[in-house]
Order: sequence, then C-alpha cells, then structure tokens
Amino acid sequence: MTATAVAAVLALVVALLRLRIHKREATRLRDARKHLLDRADKLRRELTIATGERDAAVELLDEANARIAKYDEGLRWRNELRQAAVERASYLMDKPHPKRTRRQRQDDIDRAAFESAWNARFEAPAFIPPHEQGDHQ
Repeated sequence: MTATAVAAVLALVVALLRLRIHKREATRLRDARKHLLDRADKLRRELTIATGERDAAVELLDEANARIAKYDEGLRWRNELRQAAVERASYLMDKPHPKRTRRQRQDDIDRAAFESAWNARFEAPAFIPPHEQGDHQ
C-alpha cells in the first residue's frame, strides 16, 4: 500500500509540475500574442499616418505641376510675342514700300522698334512667378 501511495503521490506531483509548465507556457504565449497585437495596432496607425502624408505630398506635387504649367504657358506666350516682333521688324526690312527712301525705311524700322519697346513696357506678363509676387501667404 505504501508503494501505491508513493506512486500516487509521485504521479500527482508530476501532474502538478506538468500543469504548472503548461500554465507558464500558456502565459508566455498569451503575452507574446498581446505583444504582436499591440505591434500590429502600432503599425496600422503608422500606415494611416504615412498614407495621409503621401496624399498631402501628391497634392503638393499636383499644385507644383499646375504652377509649372502656368509658368510654361507664360513663357510660351512671351516667346510668341518676341517672335512676332522679330517677324514684324524683318518684314519691314525685307519688303519696304517701293517709293520710300532708305532714310524713310530706316525711320520705319526705328519707329517699329520704339513701338514694340514702348508696348513691352506696359504689357503685363502672362504669369508672374510666386517669388516675384508682392504678397506672400
């Protein structure tokens, strides 16, 4: 009987030790799961913030592209005006009035140059770059 009792007590001790080991393992796994869930939440928050920053950057890039397009349009118009002035001057040089003297033709050229310079002084540019505008945000 004593051997049976000792065996029963030993079996009970082994069962308690196994139970304690399994309990400790379950606690460790529960803590690891909680840590992983916290990490996943943190990564989700960071992803939300990064998405907002990306959207803001895309919006800024679109605004910059629109500004550049306006500036390019202004440059294109200015180049076209310059080209028209050059063509007008060359037209006066190439095809003078048949009954005009050389002096009169030169006066026509000088007058055309003065008019284009005078008009250019008062023409508003098609686009004023932001760094040249008076009021800033």
